[in-house]
Formats: sequence, C-alpha cells, structure tokens
Amino acid sequence: MKLRCKDGDIAVITWDFPECMENIGRLVQVRGPVKMEEGVAYWRIQPVTPELYAFRELDDSLGREHVTWSSRINHPDGWMVPLEPDDETTGMDETVVLQEPAAVSACAASQAKRGTPACLSVQLTS
Repeated sequence: MKLRCKDGDIAVITWDFPECMENIGRLVQVRGPVKMEEGVAYWRIQPVTPELYAFRELDDSLGREHVTWSSRINHPDGWMVPLEPDDETTGMDETVVLQEPAAVSACAASQAKRGTPACLSVQLTS
C-alpha cells in the first residue's frame, strides 16, 4: 500500500466525517508509526494552529478540543495530502483538487460500514 503521508509531514485535511467538516483545510503535523485498521492507514495528527479540532469518539459521539500529541487523535492517510514545495524536479505544486473516486476504496468500504459517506480522492496538479 502506497501512503501519501510520512512521519513528520505537514498535511492538509481534505476530507472528514460530515459532523467534522470544519476540519477540511486545516494543516496538521503527521506522526508515525502508521496504524492499520480494516485496510485503512491512520496517522496520529496534531493541528498546527490552536483552534478546536472536531473528532468522532469510538462511540460515535462528537468531541472538540485543543488537540495535542497526548490526545491520540488519528486521521486516515487517504483524507490528507502532505504539503510539498513547488519543485521543478517533481513538477508538483500545492493545489489540491477534490474529486469523486472512480472505484470504491478500502477507506470508503470501511466508512460505509459506519454509514458515513465515501472518501474523496485528492490529486496534486502540475
């Protein structure tokens, strides 16, 4: 499985549960090791800004708090894109384009069990 993020990355949240949509666009620091659950890769995250971060508890209740590393908040790798500098050698910039996935991913299948919407995929444009 190819991961988008790696330990130490700064990434942008590109998708979240419907009740946590306010997190989309937030920058977070990613910390490993990656955790696998039902075929989905999760990273521990910490927002880079101090605003409250919305999250779902294991019992599906909604929480909001100032997240630190000790909060142990995880986010799916497929719902984040690491920021990379514009680099002639990679031909990538920081533009994020959201689009519907062509096929059901492991992430979407996992979330469908919980009655949540399918994941969105993200493409970096050049």
